[in-house]
Formats: sequence, structure tokens, C-alpha cells
Amino acid sequence: MKFPWANVEELEEARFVLFGVPDESGSSAERKGVSHAPKCIRGVAWRREVFERHGTTSTAQLGFSGLEAKIFDYGAQIDIG
Repeated sequence: MKFPWANVEELEEARFVLFGVPDESGSSAERKGVSHAPKCIRGVAWRREVFERHGTTSTAQLGFSGLEAKIFDYGAQIDIG
């Protein structure tokens, strides 16, 4: 699943690169699950605010003031289960 605001298809086009690190190697917790975080964060990011204005439905958009947000989701290219 791709991060919803990733808007470029090639790594070379990106100004920002998003990737997740599913690592529990340093955890001493009895309950594991941190390794699922990158996939869960991508999933939750799809549950954005939905607005209806003048009969048109739209979703909240990510905005960077003064920055050109070209985002590539590198982790979406890798199936980590």
C-alpha cells in the first residue's frame, strides 16, 4: 500500500523519500508488533478528512508552505508482509 500523498513514481523525481523500518531488534517488550508500524501508518494515512463544499467532495491535502512536495514512497515498492 502506497502512502496517499506520495505523488511521484520514480525515486529520481523525488525531493522527499518515505520509507519505514520494521525493526524490533532492540525491543525488550513482551508484546511485539512494532514491525507492523510502517504498514499501519500507511493504512491510517488513507483515512483522511473528507470535506463537502458546494456539492463537491474532496479530501484534505498535504501542504508544505513554500516547498515543492515531490514525495516517493520507497517502502511501498517492497512487500514486507
